[in-house]
Amino acid sequence: GFGAGISPSLAARKTLALLIAKAAGEAWKPGSHVIAKRDLRGSHESNDRIQDTLDELMDIKFRMPSTSAQGRSATLTAALLAWTLNEHADDGLATVEWEFTAPARAVLQGSDYYARLNRAALLAFRSKYAITLYEMGCLLAGRRDPRWAGTIEELRERVGVAPKTML
Repeated sequence: GFGAGISPSLAARKTLALLIAKAAGEAWKPGSHVIAKRDLRGSHESNDRIQDTLDELMDIKFRMPSTSAQGRSATLTAALLAWTLNEHADDGLATVEWEFTAPARAVLQGSDYYARLNRAALLAFRSKYAITLYEMGCLLAGRRDPRWAGTIEELRERVGVAPKTML
């Protein structure tokens, strides 16, 4: 999940999902990936929000269970993106290039999540909570037991609802 207190915006969640989907089966390999800006902006006519969204993604950290060098239980905290390269051009050929960090690639390598993401569905979401629930469903699809179980507090944390706030 995302680091404590981090709840990415809807635009950041959509963009991240599109980057993962674009990288597809190559996302876990070292090296960069390229996406057309027109694919990132969706229904917007302008590229002016793309840099702000990329900056937000660069600031996002995720946490996952891990093991220390001593073999002890630990929590790994890492960034999702190592770097981005945003072309300045506003024509239809403008692109964004990026690379996932090594820890993010390790997570992506163990998941068929990217293969289940549907670009049209992602762009239709109007709520960051809805897109997170969709992502959770993608992770469960095709499993022997495609159910998620947890407390209300765990669900709130998973979708990024701040503690003690109304949804």
